[in-house]
Amino acid sequence: MHNSTFITQILDNATLVKIASCADEGGPTDIVPAVFYSNGKEQKMLVMDMDEFQDVIHFLVIALTYFGAEYGPFVHVGIVSDSFARNFEEGEDPESYLENATLADRFAESPASGVQEALICSVISADGSQEAGMTAYRYGDDGMPEFEPIELLGSSQGGRIHDILATFHKATQTFFQKG
Repeated sequence: MHNSTFITQILDNATLVKIASCADEGGPTDIVPAVFYSNGKEQKMLVMDMDEFQDVIHFLVIALTYFGAEYGPFVHVGIVSDSFARNFEEGEDPESYLENATLADRFAESPASGVQEALICSVISADGSQEAGMTAYRYGDDGMPEFEPIELLGSSQGGRIHDILATFHKATQTFFQKG
């Protein structure tokens, strides 16, 4: 399975969860982050417990450690979260744009900011390649999310989640090769 297929599966599942959550809550609500693990034989999912973890990075590290110990070498690992996204124009500096505010802040400040709400997924495969994808959404008058088509973003270029997935890949390759 290609990374893009795994991303699409995760985002398809996440959109269904988002729709069901909004229906249960009677309007807009965020979904909690989830980690997906495939070892080629089976796929597992672990959902972040908001009472136990306040930081998605801490949750990701714990989830990866658990899956590696319980299910062995992975074929694909992915994480999905309800977040914010913005496409930057060529020559635009994301770091300076975010110097004094997060994407969430920019979204709250102005609908014209170009920031969108989105389900965002990052995936790494056993060969170490990383890719990302997202599906942006807006809420309709009924409070239900209306999703745009899934956008595959290509190779992941960095950031905390990218770095953690790369470190996990390196560690599991070393551990499982030594046996």
